[in-house]
Amino acid sequence: MKKKLLILFVLILSTINYHLSTASAGMFEPLGLGARPLAMGKSFVALANDASCIYWNPAGLTQLDKDEIITMYSDLYNMGLISYQGACFAHPGIGGGAIGFGYTRLATSNKVDFLDFQENTFLFSYAISPLRYTSIGVNLKYYLADFETSGTGAGIDAGVLFNYDNIISIGVSAQDINEPTVQFQSGASDKVPLNLKAGMAVAPLRDLVIALDMDNINEDTKLHVGAEYWLGKYFAVRAGGINQYQGNWTYSGGIGIVYRAIKLDYAYQRHFDLEDTHFMSLGFVF
Repeated sequence: MKKKLLILFVLILSTINYHLSTASAGMFEPLGLGARPLAMGKSFVALANDASCIYWNPAGLTQLDKDEIITMYSDLYNMGLISYQGACFAHPGIGGGAIGFGYTRLATSNKVDFLDFQENTFLFSYAISPLRYTSIGVNLKYYLADFETSGTGAGIDAGVLFNYDNIISIGVSAQDINEPTVQFQSGASDKVPLNLKAGMAVAPLRDLVIALDMDNINEDTKLHVGAEYWLGKYFAVRAGGINQYQGNWTYSGGIGIVYRAIKLDYAYQRHFDLEDTHFMSLGFVF
């Protein structure tokens, strides 16, 4: 099984090389940020109420009332070959709004001695609430890739969020509005496509939230559903699903633990062809 996964991994990297040589889209896939949203099937554009909203919908920054840091790590597909990690920081109360910073990194691990590949994304976010219940936010993104030669690009995200007393919320986010091109020193280039996202979240019970998202990349529409239920103040259970692969569903789940200023989140994601993936996030509120 491990041998088959290694062969598949080489094929994946060969595909990336093909993308770079043909200038077609293939890099900086929207993998997400934060174990909590990932456990909920990536249905977070309308919820967007922790620091990871920087990635999903920057307008959500205005919902935070304290500084927050979230870090994340995953061994993608449980192969020991590709690591995916990230971090984000949110700071409310700046000029009538809130600011945030984020970072994600996808890279081959130390076990891969025949190839060095990495994708880095840096985000700077700002959000304000010009109307009651309504917020708007923007991201400035810097892309840095390293695969035989280095490549860079810059993207722009924008989001809108309507939240009525945490009972119902509606969010819209457009990632990479400018469809940036990552230009490599070798002369190759790769285009990051526009990702349109829209969602709704409702709280039928005080401790239960149900979310529904849709996103569209290159005319490929995916449906995301998720739920979060809190058992008291300190423990949450989460579940989600994504309708994405030939009309089939992939599933996710996870838990969250909060103790004072510390937040620990875990997410599990099922994959059709590869091994399943586990995500861990550690957060601090202060």
